[in-house]
Amino acid sequence: MRILLTLAVGFGLVGTVHAQNNASTTQSGTGHAILIVQDSPGPFGAVVTQTGADNLADIFQVGPNQATVEEGGTGNTALITQDGSGNEAFAFLATVLGEGNDALIDQVGTANSAGVFNEGVNNDSYVTQTGSGHYGDVLGGFGAADANSLAVIVQDGDGHVFGVTQRGEGQLSTIDQDGSDNLAASDQRDEAHTSTIDQGVSVVGATDSIAGVTQEGVGQVASVTQGQGDGSRTDVLQMGDGGLSMVLQTGSAHGADVTQNGVGNVADIVQSGDDQTASIKQVGDRNASTLTQWGADNRAVDRTSRGNDNTLTITQTDSGNRAVYKVWGDRNVATIHQSGTDNEVSLDGRGTPTVPVIGVNDNTITITQFGGGGHLVEGILADAASGNTISIIQDGSGHAVTGGAFGTGLYVAGDDNTATITQTGTGHTANVSMLGDGNTATITQN
Repeated sequence: MRILLTLAVGFGLVGTVHAQNNASTTQSGTGHAILIVQDSPGPFGAVVTQTGADNLADIFQVGPNQATVEEGGTGNTALITQDGSGNEAFAFLATVLGEGNDALIDQVGTANSAGVFNEGVNNDSYVTQTGSGHYGDVLGGFGAADANSLAVIVQDGDGHVFGVTQRGEGQLSTIDQDGSDNLAASDQRDEAHTSTIDQGVSVVGATDSIAGVTQEGVGQVASVTQGQGDGSRTDVLQMGDGGLSMVLQTGSAHGADVTQNGVGNVADIVQSGDDQTASIKQVGDRNASTLTQWGADNRAVDRTSRGNDNTLTITQTDSGNRAVYKVWGDRNVATIHQSGTDNEVSLDGRGTPTVPVIGVNDNTITITQFGGGGHLVEGILADAASGNTISIIQDGSGHAVTGGAFGTGLYVAGDDNTATITQTGTGHTANVSMLGDGNTATITQN
């Protein structure tokens, strides 16, 4: 699963420039302030241009209206309030050299749009949209050392779209969408990043929302929480430095992908419900990942060990779940636990002849399957995989270590590997094939 994270951030939101009932003002010099009130039903248009010093523009409209504020230099603040449908609000703050920034936009109704460009120094942005079908984007940075950043967006209702792009220094992006069929994307690069997207976790039945987070360079923290309905999806991409990402999804048929590349990665996905899918991919060393699924017919895929000294924990509770662990690297520790019935674990460890060209050595893999019956483990560690320790414990009835790429259940090719299979209960099957020198296989059934 890969969600397109880049929303159009051009602030050229397509709309009509209303020709009647327009208010336009230009202020240059110091100590600016202006208030425009258009409080009978529009269409109205308001354009405010302020250059120099302290800057302040406050616009109130009852729509459908269009409001544009452009402020260059020093103080900067834009307040836009719009009530009705089809409103458009644009704030371009500190487009020359920067300084204080700020933008507060509040829209109530349907199909409203908001665009904010905060260039340089303190940045800030607050957008609240209530109703349905709103669109918005915020761009913070690209000038005067970018600076402290902040974007807090709240969209209440269904069918919203919002994107935040932040560059440089402090950064923080919080998007809260309460409802269904919403889309949120946050793109943060260079410096301290933090991004939290919550899409209707407090709304029972919130469904089919999409969240995407991209973070590149230095701080990074991303937490996505998605609602109590069905069919929402999350995609998190973190490239370089601090890492840490958590996705929590409640409901059913959700999907989550986390990809982390470089340095101190940590990923934690928790899914509660049925028919969920989750994938973690970590490239690098000394990573830690935890993937937990409560419910039936879930699928977990972890490629966290494309590197060395990583730690992985997968926990699946209920029936019909599947866990896939791709072992690429050395000295990794993986623990996979499944409880319920008819669960499956698949191992895939390849070494030097395949891509990536690394070893599969000295890994410790522990698999436990408890309760009910019909559990299955199959897998392969090949291409000179050496010094690995694999422990499989199955308790209940009708469990199996069988099948796999070579039909032998567990297949290990390399030297000095150890495989231990313990099955308690009745009706079990276990097959192990080991190719190489100094390998040990032990099967216990009772």
